[in-house]
Amino acid sequence: MSLAMAVAAVCGFVVAHDARSWRDALTNGDAAYARAPARARWTAQTWLPGDPVGRAMGVPRDVSLRRAVQLYVASSYPQASFLAPTAQTFREFLDQVSPEDFAD
Repeated sequence: MSLAMAVAAVCGFVVAHDARSWRDALTNGDAAYARAPARARWTAQTWLPGDPVGRAMGVPRDVSLRRAVQLYVASSYPQASFLAPTAQTFREFLDQVSPEDFAD
């Protein structure tokens, strides 16, 4: 019984680490985007192979949307790598759009 509880505790710790790692990666990537859009990266150092926590949280969709916006800004304004949302944060912008907005 105590072994099962110890295993459950370790599993919970690893899942919490991966969730926090993705939260921090998205926050730090958004902050980097606000400073220099071309340099922003949204990657996390996860412990579980295959990133089941990130997939359960919907991170691939969120990262894809962020990268699409990043590429759009880079291609629309190639000489203006300094462009970043000023009146609203990048996260507020993402709250207003969905992946369907970029679908063909």
